[in-house]
Order: sequence, then structure tokens, then C-alpha cells
Amino acid sequence: MAVDVGSFALKILCLSSFKKGFSVENAVSHPGIPDLNLDGRGLENFSRQLKEVAQAAGIGNAQVITAIGHHKVITRHILVPQMPRRDLEKAIKWEAEKYIPLPVDELIIRYLDLGPKKIENALQMHLLLVAVPRQFVYGYYEAFARAGLNITAIDLHALALWRVFGGVVAPAPAEAACGVLDIGFTNTHFVVIRQKELCFVRAFPAGSSQAAAQIERTLGLSEKEARRTIEEKAGFLLEAAVAEDLDAVQYDLLLRESFSGLVTEIRRSLDFYRLQERDIPLEKLIITGGASKIKGLAGFLSSELGLPVEPGYPLLPVQGKPGQFEPLDPSLSVAAGLALREAIR
Repeated sequence: MAVDVGSFALKILCLSSFKKGFSVENAVSHPGIPDLNLDGRGLENFSRQLKEVAQAAGIGNAQVITAIGHHKVITRHILVPQMPRRDLEKAIKWEAEKYIPLPVDELIIRYLDLGPKKIENALQMHLLLVAVPRQFVYGYYEAFARAGLNITAIDLHALALWRVFGGVVAPAPAEAACGVLDIGFTNTHFVVIRQKELCFVRAFPAGSSQAAAQIERTLGLSEKEARRTIEEKAGFLLEAAVAEDLDAVQYDLLLRESFSGLVTEIRRSLDFYRLQERDIPLEKLIITGGASKIKGLAGFLSSELGLPVEPGYPLLPVQGKPGQFEPLDPSLSVAAGLALREAIR
């Protein structure tokens, strides 16, 4: 069972694993908390919402896996000389003091080995440094416990996306590098996968919320109406024939303008990746997450970024049907990846 804590929705996904397939037992979504604060009343509100979504999913006193959102997780790509694991633990703390602008004693620090990397004819260790405020982690555990949910592990969004789109259970990706963008309401996670290996991670505070806010102001809609409009009623114009509708054209222009911040951040992510991996260009981008369902978004991003962009759905092998996969809603991509952490063991 996985709990994906988003700023727009809390999602619980219950997954059963079999010898050659998986079965989704339940998937429940509940309105989330835009600005999660675990001090005092904030912790009580979060715990109450967790309990409500757990009851809706029909679970209690359950073991779950979850992840902490971008706003509290600090990640840095670092390179260190090859060294024994026992020496690496000491080196990590020293590296954290260099790259993280917070007292390391107040953080829980972990690292992920992304494999060797050749720099000027010398092999280095490519590590993803991860840090989270210690008190926030304690608050997370307490909020879940109050809701009758016991955390088995706190995972990374990046690893959840890698499991879903990296060929762990779904068809393996192409030899070239493929980027995955999980576009949420307020945050976006970007990972690059090559030959089933995770090789780049970045997250940034941009999603569909900025677009919804601008549409809300411009069209005089309520927040709820703006979200519904952007996700269900209209999208980007992809064909010239549609341009005969003046209202559609005006909405298209507004939508393009409102997504400019997201496009800028994606470009920055692509630039960061290209600086680190000059010899491994991206073949394509896959967009997933709740915002990826906006009509025409893939085509718009493709034209803006100059890369093929396609929608991405979590695919799970169907029990008893070799070679067949069940697509899930893209808003469940992270939840599916979290659940797979336990299911594929």
C-alpha cells in the first residue's frame, strides 16, 4: 500500500503482486493540503486527512510506503573519488556541508549511487545526495501513526518514477536516454533513465497551479472552476482548423502564457542535464502526473522544447496474460512506483 502526498490530492494505491503480474486492489484520491505544515494544528489537519483517505480506501492499522514532497527534500548530484563504503559515509557528511545550505546536524542525509562516471580519464562515483529536515520526518511518522498508518519506508519520487518508467515491470525503454516529467499541481519531478538506469534527478516548484491561478484571475472563475476548465473543458490548439473558433484561440493564447513558467523550468532542467551528460542526448520526454491529462499539453511542450513528447501511463503486467499490460491513470504514477518498491521484492 502506497500513500502519495500531493499538494492537490492524497492518493492511496493498494497493489497485490503475483508470480507474473499485479492487481490493483484499490485506488482512492482525496483533496490534499497545498502548503503542508507539520507544526501544531498543521499536523492535526494532515493526520485527519490521512485518516479520511485511509477510511475511504478501507484500510486501517496498515503498513504503507510514502514519499516526502519536493518542498522539503534537498537533492544534489555530486562526484567523489572511488573509495570503500566505510570511507564514503564520512565523505558524504563533508560533501553535504559543502552543498546544502542548512546545518547537517538538523538533517537526515542519505545517498544513492548512480554508478561510475569517467571524468578526465578518471573514474568517479556519481552520487545523488538527499537530505530532509529531521523534525519534518518525525512529524511525518507521527501524522501517519495518528491516522492508523505505519510507515514502512519513506522513498523518493524519483525512484518511484524510475520503477514505473524504467523497465522494472513495464517494457524496457530504448537504449538512448529518456526523460520523464511528473507534472503535478504545484511541483514537477524530472528524471532521466537510460538502459533501465536512473542517471539524473531534478525537482522544481512549478506545475498546473500557476496556470489555474492565471485563468482564475483572467476569466473571473472560482478556483474550482479554473481547475476544471484547465483539466477538462479545453486545451491547447493543435490543428489550424480549430483556430476558426475565436474563443478557443483566446483560451489557447492564455493557456500558453500561463504555462510559460513551467516551460522555463523544464528548459533549465534540460540544460542542467546536458551539462552533465554531453555525450548522452535525450531521445524523448514522457509526461505523466495529473497535469499531463490537459488536452494538447504534450504537443505544446514538444513544439516549445524541440523534443518528441508523449503521455506516460503506469503499466502493470496483467496476471495470466503474458505480454499484456494494464494502464493506470497518470495521476497514480508516483503511487504505483511507491507500491512497486515492496511488490517486486
